[in-house]
Amino acid sequence: MCVNNSDGQKKTESIDFASLSEEESCFLFRSVFEQSSDAVIITDPKNNITFFNPAAVRMFGMDAEQLSRQNINSLAFGRRIILPDELKKLSKGEYPEGLRAENLFMTKNGFFWGHTAISVITGNGRGKQRILFVIRDITTEKNLREELFTSREQLQNMLDFVNSMVVVTNGTEMRNCNKNLLNFFGYESLPDFKENNGCVCDMFVPMNGYLTESRRGHWLKKVLRNKASSGDTKVAIKDPKTGSVRFFLVDIQPFPGEKYYYIVSFTDITELENQKKLLEDTNISLEEKINRRSRELFESYRKLAANEEMLSVIFNMASIGIAMVDDKGRYVRVNGRFCEMYRLKEFNIINSAFETVLHETLREDMRRLFMKYRDGHLKRIASEWKIRRVDDTVMDMLMTTKWVTMYDGKRYLISTHLDITDKNKLQQKQREQERMLVQQSKMAAMGEMIGAIAHQWKQPLNAIALIAQCFKDDYDYKELTLDAVNEHVSGILKQVNFMAATIDDFRNFFKPARTMQEFKISSAVADIVNLMLPQLKVNYIAVYVDDTGTEKCGSEVYGYPNEFKQVILNLIANSKDAIAERRSRKTLKNSEAGIINIKIESNEQQVKITFADNGGGIPDEAMSRLFEPYFTTKGSGSGIGLYMCRTIIEGKMKGKISARNTGDGAAFTIVLEKFIEGSSE
Repeated sequence: MCVNNSDGQKKTESIDFASLSEEESCFLFRSVFEQSSDAVIITDPKNNITFFNPAAVRMFGMDAEQLSRQNINSLAFGRRIILPDELKKLSKGEYPEGLRAENLFMTKNGFFWGHTAISVITGNGRGKQRILFVIRDITTEKNLREELFTSREQLQNMLDFVNSMVVVTNGTEMRNCNKNLLNFFGYESLPDFKENNGCVCDMFVPMNGYLTESRRGHWLKKVLRNKASSGDTKVAIKDPKTGSVRFFLVDIQPFPGEKYYYIVSFTDITELENQKKLLEDTNISLEEKINRRSRELFESYRKLAANEEMLSVIFNMASIGIAMVDDKGRYVRVNGRFCEMYRLKEFNIINSAFETVLHETLREDMRRLFMKYRDGHLKRIASEWKIRRVDDTVMDMLMTTKWVTMYDGKRYLISTHLDITDKNKLQQKQREQERMLVQQSKMAAMGEMIGAIAHQWKQPLNAIALIAQCFKDDYDYKELTLDAVNEHVSGILKQVNFMAATIDDFRNFFKPARTMQEFKISSAVADIVNLMLPQLKVNYIAVYVDDTGTEKCGSEVYGYPNEFKQVILNLIANSKDAIAERRSRKTLKNSEAGIINIKIESNEQQVKITFADNGGGIPDEAMSRLFEPYFTTKGSGSGIGLYMCRTIIEGKMKGKISARNTGDGAAFTIVLEKFIEGSSE
């Protein structure tokens, strides 16, 4: 109780219950008993209610007479409040602090959740024992916990759909991260990650043009400064699975409710960076932000309003359009980027049919497609679409879709929308450039072919000249008989037919195949070798073809035979030039033969062709760039021959081409899948 001391100040003194009279004790007990907001109930050993306070009457919605006739266990729904064994142990003092439990109680008008504290009251030596139950209504608290749990589950489902890597950090400590980040680095949980790594900045790879700050805390400050100045922050991170370096665009947003923590997202832009590097000479700026922002970041046992605020921040910060549609095809939620993309206001979209954002000519077909997808008749939806907006604008759209069942048991279709119109235009320009490279490569090959034909025609032209001389001699000496004329004409026609066949080979070589077809590698190699042989002999170069390794499994493949012959021509021409260059440097004597070995091997799955020469090899510093466009080690080279070889073998025929140095030259290896009957599309 409170009393005043000598200074006039209040102080608290404990009550000495032993000094109280029986009347004072009863008064104090009754005051506490009657004014308590918790229900206080006393029962006999058989759990029959013998005494209770007014709060118990209000809590159970009964009058005093009804409540006095109840057994305490009859008020509980389901499990009994106290079991006989528990009562025995409680009576023996085995629960010195009493029993505690959460129970669902029945009232006259329904149910409520209560926290129950149970203890034993022993009379003053009279042997009578009573059981004290103190029940506190926790229904509101329990409902709030359930609402928080369901809100976190909804947040989890939404953030799991975002593909960027996301971390919550103050620059030094990682408070949370998403599954994409853990999967990328090969960890199951954040504690596993933190056991080996203190901070995500430890993973940054130093590279020019990318954030290289690895000091904890400092890297985050640099990201914030870039954000404030509207600049981009990019980092390079090594992929632990492949060993390659991948590039990420970093974005940052304040974490709701935390002054020093931020949501940092890492969006993979590796493909964008690679394309930008390849097309730097065109000064085209690439901007591709795929599956941007956001991932699950939650705070335990926050208020429901705080969770909703955090969900809204993450949902709306994404730079890709995100939409949630119910199973009737109506928009439930969309983010700001989605509205910008379709040039509509959010209030015009919510509760409207999903197809209303599209041009009226598309709506009926899209509605039928949605119903098939919803009912399971369509397993998946194409990812890339050409759509027309309400304002008649046509866009190339990259979409991902997934059905998600929320905590309320309802299904929702979550979709992401990314405008890839500019990206597709860029790829079209790249394809046009590749077509130009193909044409340049064919012109270079045409020069080689014309040179080969010139050498091929020398012998038949000489033969025709000799036959013409024989005509004159036979005429001068009166020996020009009909048989002699026929013999000379036959000889001329034979040489002319040979020359015509050479021209036909030339025409076929430059006739592109529109479709893939079966052909024999050994035959294609033989055609080019026979064509180039006279020219190679003039340059004192010997060609050896070994196809004995194909006798068991053959050398049939599925692809483009003329384009493949162009690859063979390029490789043989490169070997010829390398041998000539070596002779000019006097590292190969003129009396020594140049050698080109072509070996063809096969098994049941693949055909391997190896071209090896003694042309001196490839400089080590050039090996890594050998197949890049416009890169050449020859002073007069165009730098497109080997690039087109890779484009044809790997791009069109889905094979592999590689290069290495041998003892006194270079070797190129081509691996193609064998043709299997019935396997082509």
